[in-house]
Amino acid sequence: MGIEAMRRGDTDLALKKFQEATLLFPDSQMIRFSLAQEQLSRGEVENAFQNFDLCSFPNLPAIWTLAQARYAYLWNFTERGLSCIRPIFKAYFDLKIADDHFLYTRGLPFFGQTWNYMVCFAWMKRDFSEAKQIINDAAKKLTDYDFEGQKNFLTCVENSNFVPFAEKVRSSIQEYSKQNWPVSFQAMQLAGLGVDVERDFSSAETAIRSIQLKQNDFPWLEDVRTILLAKLNHKYGRPDEEKHKQQFLQKQKLLFEPDHVVSFFLLEYQELLKQDYQKSARPPTR
Repeated sequence: MGIEAMRRGDTDLALKKFQEATLLFPDSQMIRFSLAQEQLSRGEVENAFQNFDLCSFPNLPAIWTLAQARYAYLWNFTERGLSCIRPIFKAYFDLKIADDHFLYTRGLPFFGQTWNYMVCFAWMKRDFSEAKQIINDAAKKLTDYDFEGQKNFLTCVENSNFVPFAEKVRSSIQEYSKQNWPVSFQAMQLAGLGVDVERDFSSAETAIRSIQLKQNDFPWLEDVRTILLAKLNHKYGRPDEEKHKQQFLQKQKLLFEPDHVVSFFLLEYQELLKQDYQKSARPPTR
């Protein structure tokens, strides 16, 4: 009843039903998660995270746990976010295999997705020690995955130097194109890198706008284009930033998830958007 009320937009009834259900079933983490989500949508941040703190994988589905980590990211609760994803890494190590299909069929997110969450929180903490330990252990104990690539990427993030990664992306685009595989994701990554390293506004803008998305591409890649244009205009102090920013926020009200933020080099720029999000999400004080 709470979920149906939430879907109809009846937030008061949804909150009431989730509160009633939590009293009846206090040990149900899925019910408590739903209550926390509703509280967060009303700007009750402290109450929401008190409930989120009582929810964790595997009692909560992994996809819900990543959503919980996303909320922690939005409100700069770095340690809470890390607490959400650590049990998922434990599941990977218990299974000893990091192959995407193998994990997907067991209800787990891809290793690369959870790993990007880890990279994001490490960047926020300015402490990469835990991330390094995890990826080193994964390389020794897990199979069927390119851990060296992730190690190298982590080094790029830590050093704020993505030149080596750019070369890898260009190479992958060439190889995928030979096989007629989709390259829009990698092309958008390269355009994202160009915002930071390209010294000419027009060249960087052309690179972003020229990427042609196909019908079978992820639809949210168009939103990546939009936020990259906002970031580019911000870099050069141009007024069109606001237009692109608002266009992005209309489509992505909760901003991008940490894994996308890392993939498209939006860590610093989305920190600016988080400030606006947090102001708008809290109810005005009386």
